[in-house]
Amino acid sequence: MVKKPSGSLNDEEVENLTVKIQNAGTEVVEEKGGVGFATLSMVYAAARFIESSLRALDGDGDIYEYSYVESDLIGLTFFASRVKLGRNGVEALVTYMTSKV
Repeated sequence: MVKKPSGSLNDEEVENLTVKIQNAGTEVVEEKGGVGFATLSMVYAAARFIESSLRALDGDGDIYEYSYVESDLIGLTFFASRVKLGRNGVEALVTYMTSKV
């Protein structure tokens, strides 16, 4: 059973987040040069991340999500990586060891 967060966002936070989500689709289309869209997947990802963040703030200690974070795992400045969320935000970057064949 998934624990629902007891925390909530105030009206200003809801409004700011709503505007960012509403405009995210437009930003993706602009970045892709007017080709394609990803609105539904972005809304789902935002909803999932918000719920996970609220659960982490609520003290649930087993919250993992993917986030675009500063990283040097593969020589890039930023990369989407699995992170552990906690009361103070990102608590750990989950790294995967790979071996060269």
